[in-house]
Amino acid sequence: MDAGEMAKITKEEWTKGTSKLQIASISQLAVAASDLDKLLIQNLPPLKTSATASPSKRNLTDEPYDRTAYWNHAADSKAAFKSLYSYCFTLAKSSPASRSIEKDTATAFWTVLLAPQYPTVTDIVEFVNEKPNYKGINKDVWSMILDFCHTVKPDLSGYEADGAWPSMLDEFVQWKKEKSA
Repeated sequence: MDAGEMAKITKEEWTKGTSKLQIASISQLAVAASDLDKLLIQNLPPLKTSATASPSKRNLTDEPYDRTAYWNHAADSKAAFKSLYSYCFTLAKSSPASRSIEKDTATAFWTVLLAPQYPTVTDIVEFVNEKPNYKGINKDVWSMILDFCHTVKPDLSGYEADGAWPSMLDEFVQWKKEKSA
């Protein structure tokens, strides 16, 4: 929908988004949301139906909505997820001039966006919530959390102490090692 503000979709944004996807009912919207959730959040394989047909040969009347955007995301779901993740930071800022988002907002987004694919996020959220000195999460930390999840396994294999991680993530690794000892 390309909403400009969290928890708010203007009539213009709604109309433009539903028109682009050819969504005219709540059931169609539910299917579209479910498709994207499965592809981007749950990291499930793309739909099989029509997946092999070229875009020009797909019969849109057989689809519950115009899945053109879905197929574009499915072509590179990793890049689509990264774009969604980055967009969520911008959306979650309290104002366009803000350089960070509130800790509670960040951890809520991480729980929804990252935890289904990356079990380490549950520990990161616990760590951040235990530390009162973390009030907000800046764009660099936000972005590096995703990179950390891609690189470092739940057992911390893949972590290099001399890597270019933000200090928060270095502190997280130390915390997790101490907790596991």
